[in-house]
Amino acid sequence: MSKMEKTSSSLLKIDLLSRGVNFEEEPKGITQELKEEYRALFDARLSDKHTKNLPPELVLPGDIVAKTIFRPESQYVVKEMSDEAFIINKKSRSIITPVSFPPRPKFYDAKTSKGIPMKQVGQVLGLDCLGIILNSYCSRGGENTNCKFCNINPTTKERKDNIRSLDDIVETVIKAHDERAFSLVNLTGGTFKNSELEFLTYLSTAKKIRKIMNLARLPGISSINPPSLELLDKYEKDLLEANFDLVTYNLEVWDEEILKTVCPGKHNLGGRERYIESAKKTIEILGRGHVGVIFTVGPWESVESLIKGSETLAGEGILPIPVVFHPGKGAEYSWMGTTNTKDLLKLYRKIYDIYEENKLIPENRTRPAGSERSFRNSLINEAVLGYLN
Repeated sequence: MSKMEKTSSSLLKIDLLSRGVNFEEEPKGITQELKEEYRALFDARLSDKHTKNLPPELVLPGDIVAKTIFRPESQYVVKEMSDEAFIINKKSRSIITPVSFPPRPKFYDAKTSKGIPMKQVGQVLGLDCLGIILNSYCSRGGENTNCKFCNINPTTKERKDNIRSLDDIVETVIKAHDERAFSLVNLTGGTFKNSELEFLTYLSTAKKIRKIMNLARLPGISSINPPSLELLDKYEKDLLEANFDLVTYNLEVWDEEILKTVCPGKHNLGGRERYIESAKKTIEILGRGHVGVIFTVGPWESVESLIKGSETLAGEGILPIPVVFHPGKGAEYSWMGTTNTKDLLKLYRKIYDIYEENKLIPENRTRPAGSERSFRNSLINEAVLGYLN
């Protein structure tokens, strides 16, 4: 696959994340040989009427993977013809590109020894990443300080911390690893009520999975509420044993006044000063290139502000990682649209320059964060690999 073809797919991915996609009908083989969506944390639908069973991702030529954002009004429509699928233009009906859907892993039909369906414990994201939700509830929702764009609690219907059993995780990871269903891991979830318990849960889970995979570092991305300096000092040895290849602290918003409005819980924690402080201390432990900060790119903040924030983070050796916001039902900002394609392209092209100037990627990786085969709501890898230039 040539760089030009990857560029074409990457540019289309930006537009699909901004505008969404419609389907003429449910793809043949969905829930059988093709993977169905399992909404473990977020629901990107805007209405209960959107009940089609759809694949969670679209695989574009070059294995560029985009999250399926189902929008019936989109100009992009998926149509199957002669056992092949294509994205077509809604108005002209012309073919834009062939598209495929991720295969369904075998472990999705299995259960843990406690009877928990393994697809509830771990979901394959895109083509190469196992996503595990450690807490399907965000305690900030109970305190009314949740991020305004987030719909974790409305999606999962939880009313208090629901922490995944380590035994269930281990059984699921072993089975998925045995069938080579993944090569990367994404640990994430809602903010715990007890920050020390949260940090320890991530550390113990990461250590177990890393040993199952028999790797020096846990590959992929793990997103944690930023630990205090005291917790980082107290559990430095455990952090080294977990040995995340990339741990992120999800600040979401750079501008301090906007952060106060959009993510009040993160503002109350100490805002960007706290996130940078925690990231810098974690770099001292894990090394440069292994700590990032995630921004959620939405209409509430300009890309110019995020570029400024990304430059500041990069100057401290912290990887800036923008992901694209999609409104979903139940979120306070469900009425908001997405950032337009032009601004997203401007941001990600500048991200390329920032990574080049600051030499942020460590020697053991060729990509900033996970892979473009699974980081479905971001173009951080496509950008840094030069596919958007």
